[in-house]
Amino acid sequence: MSETESNDSAATADVLSSGQEIKGQLSSSSDRDVFSITTTSAGTLKIDLDTPTYSTGNYFSVILWDGYNTIASQSTGQDTSFSAGVEAGTYTVWVDSSTYYDAGEYGLTVTSTAGNLSGVETESNDSAATADVLSSGQ
Repeated sequence: MSETESNDSAATADVLSSGQEIKGQLSSSSDRDVFSITTTSAGTLKIDLDTPTYSTGNYFSVILWDGYNTIASQSTGQDTSFSAGVEAGTYTVWVDSSTYYDAGEYGLTVTSTAGNLSGVETESNDSAATADVLSSGQ
């Protein structure tokens, strides 16, 4: 599966299926590719980015966004993977160039796994009222 243009905003995002890779390519240093995925229950979203580069320089920036806040993000010049705890809802993944630019094809896979959020950091947890609960020994 390949991305479609113009998918450069949340309103025109390509819809992802959990665990299915989509191929994309940034056409310029100002291009942004936007994807959305909907989860039906709380759990984790794992983001895997397969880059055409293998560099310590930051060629790609990947952002997981809930419509209000950045949930997780990474800038990289090589393959990367990261996860975040999420509630049920629709999330947006943004891929754009970072410090440097590469026009090669990348692969993006977002996998939703339902489960208990105990022991998983969630956003927004930036106040006492929204703090994640910790259990002793975990």
